[in-house]
Amino acid sequence: MTVDTTDDDDRPRSLASTPGGRSGDNAVRLGEACGGDRRVDLRGLRRPDPLGARFCPACGTPVPADEAVVPGPGTAVPRPQGSEGDEIRPITALFADVVGSTALGERLGPDEVKALVGECVTRMSRAVEEFGGTVQAYMGDGICAYFGVPAAHEDDEERAARAALRILQVVAEYRRDIEAGWGISGFNVRVGINAGQVAVGLVGGADPQEVALGDTTNVAARLQSAADPGTVAVGAAAARRLARSFELHPLGPIAVKGRAEPVRAFRLGDPKAEPEQEPASVLVGRDAERAWLGTVLEELVAGRGQVLLVSGAAGIGKSRMLAELEIMAADRVTWLEGRCLSYGGDLLYWPFVEMLRRWLEVDEGEPEVAVRTRLRARLSVLLLAQDRPVAVALDDLHWADPSTRELAEDLLQLTDQAPVLLVGAFRPDPASEGWKLRLKVLTDYFHRASELPLRPLTPAASKQLLAALVPAGMLEEATKQEIVARAEGNPLYLQELLRAVIEGAGGDRERTWTLPATGSGMLPASLESLFISRIDRLPPGARRLAQAAAVAGRTFPVRVVARILGRDDVSADLGALLRSEIVRETRRYPELECSFQHGLLQDAALSTLTPAHRRVLYGRTAHAYEEAYANSLEDRLELLALYYYRSDDPGRALDYLERAAARALELDARALAIQLLRRALKVSDRTGDEAARARVEAELERLGAAAGPVSPDADDDEEGDATGGPRRHGPRRHGR
Repeated sequence: MTVDTTDDDDRPRSLASTPGGRSGDNAVRLGEACGGDRRVDLRGLRRPDPLGARFCPACGTPVPADEAVVPGPGTAVPRPQGSEGDEIRPITALFADVVGSTALGERLGPDEVKALVGECVTRMSRAVEEFGGTVQAYMGDGICAYFGVPAAHEDDEERAARAALRILQVVAEYRRDIEAGWGISGFNVRVGINAGQVAVGLVGGADPQEVALGDTTNVAARLQSAADPGTVAVGAAAARRLARSFELHPLGPIAVKGRAEPVRAFRLGDPKAEPEQEPASVLVGRDAERAWLGTVLEELVAGRGQVLLVSGAAGIGKSRMLAELEIMAADRVTWLEGRCLSYGGDLLYWPFVEMLRRWLEVDEGEPEVAVRTRLRARLSVLLLAQDRPVAVALDDLHWADPSTRELAEDLLQLTDQAPVLLVGAFRPDPASEGWKLRLKVLTDYFHRASELPLRPLTPAASKQLLAALVPAGMLEEATKQEIVARAEGNPLYLQELLRAVIEGAGGDRERTWTLPATGSGMLPASLESLFISRIDRLPPGARRLAQAAAVAGRTFPVRVVARILGRDDVSADLGALLRSEIVRETRRYPELECSFQHGLLQDAALSTLTPAHRRVLYGRTAHAYEEAYANSLEDRLELLALYYYRSDDPGRALDYLERAAARALELDARALAIQLLRRALKVSDRTGDEAARARVEAELERLGAAAGPVSPDADDDEEGDATGGPRRHGPRRHGR
């Protein structure tokens, strides 16, 4: 299947084009993926005049060198703007385009066409905004929207999918109005969704605007062109994240102009009535927590109302503990469970609606009178727990809206009147509604409350979990140790790191799975948005501080990071990082040092930096260390070599490596000296310094060592120290 770049009325489509655009001296051929010979009037672009542009402003496709616009005599070439503010980000792009607008133009006047199409585009935009997306550009009778810019969400793919389905719904309703009012049929919409990384930054002169460029947006636009009217086409990357919650139907490979390989696509269907859940993993390392659940359950069965608060970081196992409690309760308790939605602010009381719908076994389309009748017959028995004890479980309470939290607070009084257990699972976010509910419980219902904070698994428990998830002999021991070390006791992180290894091996069960050579820098896409969404919630200054600290290392001296940013005082922004649990203090004496709460958080902060900006920050980090520790550089020679090697001045790493090798020889560490000299040899090759290469080879020969290979990725691994996970604590009992 080959994607055409025109819609049903054969009008060229351009994300940046405006009505009335003209071709001529100001027209330019853009990216091949946009249609090759399509010409767009530069004077009609919303974006700045792309003289010398290397990317198509419509889709992000690289412009071949022979097609780039060459400025004429006397033309000022714009200088790049804000390059240090550019970022690499994961986003989900949504392109939606109205089909059938030509028929309107044939039957109606321009003002009526504008009014009708404009209203449709407005409704589509509202659907995007309802789920937290941002409309980045209007295309006359279409839109380009991003989920993940300017702020990421851990479920951006699901938000985009639900927005796309809402667009189909609102356009279908609008189509009926047009048919009834004007007798014009064929009005419809088609949508394309794709997920992946893009470069985000400002472009422009007098009025710079933020854009996202890259293959992700290009493919999303092409998927929209390939979709049938009234459908949504989804790229493979987004489809993997949506498969458990939505029906997906393969469309086969789609050929896209400008790409050597076709892309896999799927047609998005309806949300599944019950999202598929992964089989519950074996519960390991939670014996004390499970025993506490048993105590709470026995109290409930004995007739005493309870409130249980389960808290912990994302992925630590809160939902798994709720599932374990439900299993333990079995048929002794009526179990009701609902989940708060991150985008459910307008869905009042959603978790309660969800749990009652499941309990009553009613569908969304069932008549309201039937639902009310069934609810009236069973609700009083349920609330008074006349038949048996009742457990009301609310998952993801950190996403609750104020109305949901208030209703949960109203239910607390039932624990004093009947055998009712109210269970809340949430992340420790003091700004969330779930945290407000926690404070209410601990203040007014202390006598009924139990709090179960979940801590990271021990290394032994993590190894046990890994052994339960993968067949024996399929993972090399070094790979097991790397996964366990990088997961740092978080069960979800461990499973996603394992999934990344398996997917990297193509799922071949006939081979041994190992981490790739760049395994230490591996950040699974499924976790990337989770971490970046936390970083995006920071104030701008604290966010920049986190990025600079990530370059400095997992553990970093605060005064060094302040020097990287050229600031005298970073205490306010550091306080924001501490309160958000992005970093933690490791020591105050002899100087203040902090560490990222998790190594993957550091990876996520690094991943947002463009390669050019990262090299700049590594150079600044090296300079900051030289200034801050001018009297003790000998203790940091290898570290300085590492920073310079990753900077725009790798030649300076040579001096530090040779000095570090000489110091190692003074300490009688001959093997280390040889390894450092081999790294210096690698640097000399990279910089083309023949004199340095000859000098290093002579020293290696003197030591009787060949210029052998450097240990894998010795210079490419991100700096970071291995630290054990936080000490585990047991549950706390607040009252009887």
